[in-house]
This record gives sequence, C-alpha cells and structure tokens, in this order.
Amino acid sequence: EILKQLVGPSMAEPGMKFFMPYRSPTDPSSFFLYELYENEAAWEAHNNSVHFKAAIVDLVPKCASRERVPFVPFV
Repeated sequence: EILKQLVGPSMAEPGMKFFMPYRSPTDPSSFFLYELYENEAAWEAHNNSVHFKAAIVDLVPKCASRERVPFVPFV
C-alpha cells in the first residue's frame, strides 16, 4: 500500500519519466521499483520530496533488505 500511494505523487514530479513498483508473482514479499528520471537533478529532487521521505520512514522498517542501484545510459 505504501508503494501504491507513492506512484501518483512521484509521477507528478518534474523530471520524473516513469515510476512503477513491481511485485514478484512467486514471492509476494519481494518488490522491485523501476524509476526513470530526466537527469540526476530530478532523481535528487525525488529523494528530497516530502512524499518520498514520508514513504521511506514507513517502508524501510518493513524491509528485510534495501538496495538502490542507479543506472545511466551508456550509448
């Protein structure tokens, strides 16, 4: 539910191109977030947004692990 509530405000951010949480069909406790930003500044703005900070306060304690792996285009 926390991730569902994060989609709308995140997609409304300037510089956000795509934000979609995915859930494993075989392990309902396993999630993956796909986020696409126009640039690094947009990613930083998301990380500093009120809705993101509020979600993290609720979400992280519920996680067994959390890994953030940024990727950038190479072509």
